[in-house]
Amino acid sequence: MSAENAASSQGAMGTARRGDRGVPPAEVPGTSTTGSPFPLHPRFAVNYTDMPERLADIRPPLRWAGSKRRLLPELRRICPAVFKRYVEPFAGSACLFFALRPDSAVLNDINADLLNFYEVLRSHPRLIARLVSSMPSTEGYYYQLRSASVAQMTSLERAARFLYLNRHCFNGVYRTNKRGIFNVPRGVNTGNIPTESQLYKCSVALRNAHLRSDDFSNVLKDTI
Repeated sequence: MSAENAASSQGAMGTARRGDRGVPPAEVPGTSTTGSPFPLHPRFAVNYTDMPERLADIRPPLRWAGSKRRLLPELRRICPAVFKRYVEPFAGSACLFFALRPDSAVLNDINADLLNFYEVLRSHPRLIARLVSSMPSTEGYYYQLRSASVAQMTSLERAARFLYLNRHCFNGVYRTNKRGIFNVPRGVNTGNIPTESQLYKCSVALRNAHLRSDDFSNVLKDTI
């Protein structure tokens, strides 16, 4: 994490609201090809008027090996009270970002699947919540979804798959084989899927973040 000490800049909320009030047809669950592991859903409109804007007690949506979550009290103590921009070259679960909720941020990770999840979460938290909540929490379904090809999935379906596997895999580990296929076994004590309200709070925080998937050295070169 790197912070540029200066007056706090205005957030980018106004430029990151795309997708708030609707979703393109290709992003609606149930539009994939036959044989998709996803339960089918009717098309539905998105309306956030019933969702809380208050971001208190926001939790990161993902479990992540090596997360800084247990260090948050100490990290928040030593963070500057005022800074211009938050820069995270290794985002992971982004727990410090969600704890600080900066007005301006850069979140980077070389993991393109992770960044796709954050991109979709920022625009369509309700769609992710509804799709993931419809998935059965069974061992058989976990391995069915894990083995499913992502080539024919929409970005929304890939994001929902990422969240489901992350919450149900062993210790929040992200690991792939030489072919780039996720191969972590199902865990035992996996916890609950974040609620729709929790995912919405995360999406609001992400509106102030520039998301990128790049080598960390390039991010540092561009921001420091």
